[in-house]
Amino acid sequence: YDGSVIAAGSSGVLTTVNFNAFSSEICFYMGTGAFVNSDAIELNVNISDCEILPQGLEYFTDLPIETGLTDMIIIEDTNGLEFGDEIGLFDNSGILDEECGGELGSILVGASQWSEGQINITGIIGSDFCDYGGHRLAGASEGNQVIVKVYKPSLDLEFEAVAEISSGGFWGDYVTVISMLNASPGCTDPLAENYDSFAAYDDGSCIYNQSISIYTNQVNMISSYIDLNDVSIDDIFSNFEELLFISNDDGEFYIPNYNVNTIGSFDVEGYYTAINEIQDSTFYIEVSGNQIDLSAEIILEHHKNNLIPYLPRDSYHVEDVFSSIDHDILLVANDQGEYWIPYLGVSSLQTMDQGRAYVTISNSDEDIVFTYEDIGLNLSRRDDIKYFDTEALAPIH
Repeated sequence: YDGSVIAAGSSGVLTTVNFNAFSSEICFYMGTGAFVNSDAIELNVNISDCEILPQGLEYFTDLPIETGLTDMIIIEDTNGLEFGDEIGLFDNSGILDEECGGELGSILVGASQWSEGQINITGIIGSDFCDYGGHRLAGASEGNQVIVKVYKPSLDLEFEAVAEISSGGFWGDYVTVISMLNASPGCTDPLAENYDSFAAYDDGSCIYNQSISIYTNQVNMISSYIDLNDVSIDDIFSNFEELLFISNDDGEFYIPNYNVNTIGSFDVEGYYTAINEIQDSTFYIEVSGNQIDLSAEIILEHHKNNLIPYLPRDSYHVEDVFSSIDHDILLVANDQGEYWIPYLGVSSLQTMDQGRAYVTISNSDEDIVFTYEDIGLNLSRRDDIKYFDTEALAPIH
């Protein structure tokens, strides 16, 4: 200390530093006196922090009994792990029980808490003596791949980590060396623009590009599966000189040639769109961003022509989309003149596609809350609906 405020060599208590160890955490506290101003007057500043102490395995605990056969798994380095995280070793087709002819499946055979530096974990190898009149011992089966999973209590999340293996890699190799165990989050969808092959679990950061087609000589019904809620509709269509208007089912409009914009941002809904162009052609708008969660609620208002967005990236049959509420649907129609009328048992609309919006009318006297998160779970087809071939019925001019 240079002695500019407190003379060099002075003695006395400047501050107090306390460490308190509890059953699950250690806390640090620096009290009044730790900070002073230029006149050596104490400032009323308190600093404290607590760190969770490892308490032993709490999640990966269902280990088989020792069989006398083991492999050593050496993890030289890790990324994305912290105190309290647990590491579990698995065999996805291991021996689950002692019964001859019993099932094979995913089994935990070794576990450890994360710690800094090299981590050594013993994995239990199972055995099968049924052919010799004996029984089986639960554990990993030799020749199967070593699977490493992580549990993060801070997120209450279990996931398979990305293991860079430099030696071994299969149960029965005696020693497997993992040079790096990556448990960092990122985008895990290979179809996304920012796909990270080393990401251990998805953190919702995936970025997608979507091209939405707009046709001339018709009123288009469009939507996006990209979250554009914070993007002004002016920005999306700023270079779209041919745009005539955009509107929604709430009576809001965007008409750039007349400086009309009551829509604001591009929300999670469908839009009517028209192009001021006589010749038959197709225009495209390009958008990018995070995908809207399929659990986003869409309200089907009663006694209204709802123009709903289509949020999945893949195409699905209309019955798969509305399977949970099909008896409440009066009509679903697209901008190509195709329709689905389950009450009458007729339809020319089969698949619903990304980029499009659909007029949906319910026969309920109350609003219906609808989501796409359970789409495709019921793949059965109703036998009381006749589907017509739209192209075959189209007139020839």
